[in-house]
Amino acid sequence: MRIADGNVYSYYQGDETMRFGSYLMELYDSRNHNRLGYFGVARRTGDVERRGMAWVGDQSFISINKDTHDGQLRSLFDADLDNNRLYLSGGWSGSQSGSATVSVYADEWPWGYGGGGYRATNQAAMRMNRDQNGSYVYIYYGDTYSNNSQSSFEVRENATNTTYRPMIICQDSTVTIYSRTYLGESRTAWIEGTNDSIRLGVGPGVENYISVTKSGDIELVQGGFISHAFDAKGTKIGGTIEIDGRRWGMSPIDSPQYLIEYIIFDQEATEDGTVVELDAKYVKSVENYAVFPNRGDVTIEDKTPTSFVVKGSGKVDLRIVGIRKGQLDDFWIDVENRNNKGFSLKSSSTPQPVVPPERGDDPETERKIRKESKL
Repeated sequence: MRIADGNVYSYYQGDETMRFGSYLMELYDSRNHNRLGYFGVARRTGDVERRGMAWVGDQSFISINKDTHDGQLRSLFDADLDNNRLYLSGGWSGSQSGSATVSVYADEWPWGYGGGGYRATNQAAMRMNRDQNGSYVYIYYGDTYSNNSQSSFEVRENATNTTYRPMIICQDSTVTIYSRTYLGESRTAWIEGTNDSIRLGVGPGVENYISVTKSGDIELVQGGFISHAFDAKGTKIGGTIEIDGRRWGMSPIDSPQYLIEYIIFDQEATEDGTVVELDAKYVKSVENYAVFPNRGDVTIEDKTPTSFVVKGSGKVDLRIVGIRKGQLDDFWIDVENRNNKGFSLKSSSTPQPVVPPERGDDPETERKIRKESKL
């Protein structure tokens, strides 16, 4: 050993192994004799009053290890300085039947000595464990000693230098998924939520999907067009047709109107006239109606909202067709821009894949440390 210039120097076989002094403790390699690193005094960049100590590596790695007495050092902390990688582990269990755990906690107060007396994971925490029965990852958020009004677990995607997009938020015992979620390795099937609907679809874009709106409407979009729609009130469009280059919707019987009909078979007709009472429920369902006999020598007279008279002789079949209440003025449904009375037929789903909103990120000062060899 040699003491000089306020430093203590240690040598082995003439080669320097350690130097202590000037607020540094330096270690040197036994093979190439280069400095491996040092412990020393440091301060925050830009704030000379924020002071501390630094562990600095000059060569390939910095590690904290367990000596397993088999000629190996088993790393718990391994900073690979050459490849910019950090490895953490719970230790060396030694066998398949052993176990090891890595735990990360936001605060020691909940369970620490003199603290709150709560369990360790009653806070924001993560625990990774391996034992003879399997491997597990647990992520915790929230606690039982605050009002939990802001407790959350969030997955964020960076959008710009100052903003991010929330992708998943767990909060108040619920999970909010903001972006389109694909099912399967091929990313063909997907599900996503808009501001007023949920969509279940396949393929890229929004060409083929089923939409359920918050008002209860259900829409089937095929090839980019709404082919079927079911309103929460019970009205519906089933079947579409293209006329003059534009696609139009029809009722399930391929009519441009909302028709409700039924047939009376083998009605007895008389020359003086037979009064036929309409079905009571049918009367409440339609605004107007027409009666079509299957014979040309039979006539229909004296129509009222609840009955009509059929004149002729023998038996006749009668087809009764009416317009659904509230749809009297509807004729041809524009499925590309559906805004008819009482039936919001324009697709309420966003016409493109959902993109999460951008939010301003919480600023945090970059943590830089400047080394110092002297106070």
